[in-house]
Amino acid sequence: MGRRSQPYIDARGYWLSRIDGTFCHLGRASEHARHRKFAGKAYTIRTGLPEDRAALARFLDLLARANKPTRQAAPATVHGLITAFREHHPSPDLGWRLDPFARHAGRRLLANLPDTLLIDYAKALRRRYAAKSVIDRVRTAARLLRWAADKPRRWISETPRVPQLGAGSDQMARPVRRARDVDPDRLRAILGALPDRAGRILRFIAATGCRPAEARRLDWSEIDRRTRTAVLPAHKTGSRTGEPRTLYLTPAALAILDEIPGPHSGPVFLSRLARPYSQAGLRSILRRHGQITPYQLRHTFAQLASEQLAVQDLAALLGHQHVSTTRHYYTVRDQRARDLAARLALPHIPPPPPRSEPAKRAPAKAGRRPKRGTRRAARPA
Repeated sequence: MGRRSQPYIDARGYWLSRIDGTFCHLGRASEHARHRKFAGKAYTIRTGLPEDRAALARFLDLLARANKPTRQAAPATVHGLITAFREHHPSPDLGWRLDPFARHAGRRLLANLPDTLLIDYAKALRRRYAAKSVIDRVRTAARLLRWAADKPRRWISETPRVPQLGAGSDQMARPVRRARDVDPDRLRAILGALPDRAGRILRFIAATGCRPAEARRLDWSEIDRRTRTAVLPAHKTGSRTGEPRTLYLTPAALAILDEIPGPHSGPVFLSRLARPYSQAGLRSILRRHGQITPYQLRHTFAQLASEQLAVQDLAALLGHQHVSTTRHYYTVRDQRARDLAARLALPHIPPPPPRSEPAKRAPAKAGRRPKRGTRRAARPA
């Protein structure tokens, strides 16, 4: 019998479940279910709303397939394999990740897949996509082919070779990590030119280092001014960690909250249409004023705070479970490294030996020294 987990709503508002160790996307949750989930209220998939009923039917269908010993008919081409894979994993992200692979190898027969299929696919992607996008799409195609080779399907006998990261012709180039923070003077000018409503939420992100989605969903009932914190029951990693996200409000963040007129109920940051901001709305506002993204405000907070806090303390402010994640948010700049090296004390290095004074030269004879390039006059015999 297929081992399963009860369906639940993730941070993006989709029903998920785990069957036989595989995460299965069941479809978009209803607006009522998402509202109750993000408000921290109990909600099950067996409620009688149409979207949730469709997700429940899909969950029961996938569970029945997992419990059946019969094998599904093998597709003939890669395009049919992609269709079967997306039926089993109806994730909205798999579409744009597998579309380039369908254009590249959709007509190939599963019985005649070459061993260099993924290597040639990576070379074709390199002409159009950046290094990080190439890695993402090649690994998704490799996941598709491994799924076809696993039990009980066995639709292909062997998985083609996956290119590794490196500099060779049969390898994928490593992505170059660029700093995502913004110069403080430039950011101050951008935030100062923003309109009042949008400026409050963007300055709040820059003052707390929170994720843009956390600021957009922030509710007045989640803010505790006595402890200067905001506890968010629903957040990006909530379904994985099972813990709420705590925002620690800086004095600048508290001053921004004091600027907002009452009544203080419902969402904290509202647009001029009296609705919470969307991700696309915040991106377009920042693009018009400074050609930056809302997530760069979080990176700038991490970069500036890293010069004053230890990495463990910075991880708590950013809401990271592991310090290794926090290290991707800031970089030790060259000037900061020089300042640290100047203050660094190394007691294990012995001091240099005392320097001996050079021997004194004999005083030169009186007389004018001839210029270079002139011959000294011959002495008389």
